[in-house]
Amino acid sequence: LPFRVEHLPNEQQKTQEYELYSIKLTAYEPPAGNQPRDKFKEHNHSSRMFPFRIRRQHHYIQACLYVANVCRKAAIQLLAQETPKRITVTGGNLESFLGVRKFLPDRIPANDQVGLVTGLAWTSVGGEILFIETSVSEGKGGRLTLTGNLGDVMKESATIALEYIRCHTRELGIDPRVFENYNLHIHVPEGAVPKDGPSAGITMATSIASALTQRKVRKEIAMTGEITLRGKVLPVGGIREKILAAKRAGIKHILLCQDNRKDIEEIPAMYLNGLEFHYVGTVMDVLDYALLKEKVDNPIEFRFEDSKTAKDSAN
Repeated sequence: LPFRVEHLPNEQQKTQEYELYSIKLTAYEPPAGNQPRDKFKEHNHSSRMFPFRIRRQHHYIQACLYVANVCRKAAIQLLAQETPKRITVTGGNLESFLGVRKFLPDRIPANDQVGLVTGLAWTSVGGEILFIETSVSEGKGGRLTLTGNLGDVMKESATIALEYIRCHTRELGIDPRVFENYNLHIHVPEGAVPKDGPSAGITMATSIASALTQRKVRKEIAMTGEITLRGKVLPVGGIREKILAAKRAGIKHILLCQDNRKDIEEIPAMYLNGLEFHYVGTVMDVLDYALLKEKVDNPIEFRFEDSKTAKDSAN
């Protein structure tokens, strides 16, 4: 089935995440009589244009091949029917044309797990969501472990976030002895993908605070922003791409630095529908909104050995 792919002329239909294209399907009449087989004549009124979109990180040629496979299999189905009918390709039957899905959409987790927070990241191919997990385990020394192929900037963000929580244990209701008797492990999934950048500070601080207080994280929330050692939230870049990633994942609430308000005002309203923005200035502002008062089911009961008892047992 001959076809060609053309750019849609409407530039307003492009976004930072997607490019829209149109496919032109053209039917041809077979040559009559003894004419050469390569002399095909375009059928009158046989050309139709169909819009479709591809994500920027998907290679353009690969996207064209996907469309070609759909067209060929649709043509085979038409030829197999005694009376040709209309072939409709939808999201529900697309797998029958292209096979199982190779890319699954990002999904936000439920809030029934402590220490699991959704962050927003910028990449060279658009915005993405990432999950930051913090777990607590018994162990002397209060060791901090970082995994997930993190770069130096994200490692520093984790260290600053932990130090901030240490300095504000009273406000958060955390027993300071937890840092001497329990170890923390911060992990960012998909360890094969390198991750770095100055935008995960508030996400890490929220994850650590949730793990140490055993409080739930608010549903359908994501955040981006760097922090200082004093707890000030700093603005970050890539806001447009991050917002599109949040909408794609079904997120409803986004926490941003108050200095990023100007970036939101520059984004067309059509991309902001269904999103609620909460502007923060300090880490405490983030924790006050992101953490619920309710604790998770079966929370960890932190136990601390009395110093006198520990000395007697050592003797």
